[in-house]
Amino acid sequence: MGINASGLVCGVTNVSSGRRDPSKRSRGLLVLDCLKAASPPQAAEILHAKGLDRYNPFNLFCLSPEGGFLLSNSTDPPRFVSLTAGIHVLTNRPLADPSDSRCEAIRSTIASAPDSPDDLEPFLATFLARHGDYGTDQALCIHLPGYGTVSSHILFLCSDLRKSRFRYAPGPPCSRPFEDLSEPLSRLFAGPARSEPPVESEV
Repeated sequence: MGINASGLVCGVTNVSSGRRDPSKRSRGLLVLDCLKAASPPQAAEILHAKGLDRYNPFNLFCLSPEGGFLLSNSTDPPRFVSLTAGIHVLTNRPLADPSDSRCEAIRSTIASAPDSPDDLEPFLATFLARHGDYGTDQALCIHLPGYGTVSSHILFLCSDLRKSRFRYAPGPPCSRPFEDLSEPLSRLFAGPARSEPPVESEV
């Protein structure tokens, strides 16, 4: 996941497909490619110019205060979905996979969350630390041999970018408290004018 000085946020997940070609380009580089853009439409142009068949299966989101999109190359043809106002859930399964019951369970929980950011933040921190059997609706913080949750993020992106909030847990959120990284984020947004080339910052 990353964010740039224009307020563009991008994140990518691998898609569990059972097939992986080690000769293909790293999916993590897609985030850095997107962060060269100043808006979601520009990022979409960059991604399509790269050629989506150069990557193993992935899901990607890109958004800003003005809008965004989801992109997945885990199906043929790839799926591109424009984001509208509302709750959207992205996992490491193909988009709209009917067997991925976690999406609806997460969406239902978030729909009942508090509206105030001050109340929503601790709600999300507790929610992201929730345990359960792997593969069930309850499993968000996962602990398995050689596999599991390695970090967690909470980002409130505001129309006034300098008021945005960012919390980061450098490990499983059940055992590592969220650190407040809002100040360095605010410094990023207070940098060069938004019409200038954006400064990239991985978070």
